[in-house]
Amino acid sequence: MHTDVWKFNSWLLLLKGKKLWFIYPKAYNSIIKKEKEKFGIENIQNLLNSNIKPLMVVQNPREMMYVPSDTFHFVINLETSLAYTGNFMNETNYENVKQFFAKSDNKNNKKFINNIIATGMTNFKIRNL
Repeated sequence: MHTDVWKFNSWLLLLKGKKLWFIYPKAYNSIIKKEKEKFGIENIQNLLNSNIKPLMVVQNPREMMYVPSDTFHFVINLETSLAYTGNFMNETNYENVKQFFAKSDNKNNKKFINNIIATGMTNFKIRNL
């Protein structure tokens, strides 16, 4: 059970296999944050009896899932799976990302995101790793 890194939105394209997604509406975030283990895979037997129910979706090959910023979710691989995923920032999660980095102690990450915000991504370059 988690939300994605740096408050980014994410997408996952399933190339092979099958996945079962459990995605909670953001309206439940404050409750889930208090007792995260109660709503995760560790407590899967009780999920359907809870008042707080996740959206459950089976993902098949060639289907893409989108998970908005700061949305709790977890996945069970129903078959051996191969997927391609990415995290991103746009106008829908810009403020969440900005606030996340404003609270960060990592000066390099803070400088990085502030540079992206200041330049509007016009001068943004990714170096080959």
